[in-house]
Amino acid sequence: MKHLTTLLLSLSFLPVYAQNKPDEVVDIKIECYNTMKVFTELQKVYKELPVILGKASDEAGSTMTLWISPKEKTWTIVATKDKISCIVGAGTDAELSPVFLKKKDLFN
Repeated sequence: MKHLTTLLLSLSFLPVYAQNKPDEVVDIKIECYNTMKVFTELQKVYKELPVILGKASDEAGSTMTLWISPKEKTWTIVATKDKISCIVGAGTDAELSPVFLKKKDLFN
């Protein structure tokens, strides 16, 4: 678990920043659970669906997932490595950016 926490704290969310020295490093505690438990609870309890998946730019090859509930407007960011998933962040008032609404082929 200690290694997973270290991994998550070292994730570079934007490749541009990976080569820059950070202004500050903040130590935080991240809650981690069995992946199936996390995904099942997000779907059944919070009615969230995975809308964005991507490989993190870390040595471990972890995956980041953004879950959103369109009805409840909640969101959760999850980092997953093998059978362990960690809640990186969660909140309310989720909505799609106007950029996504206007550009249907944004990722093409």
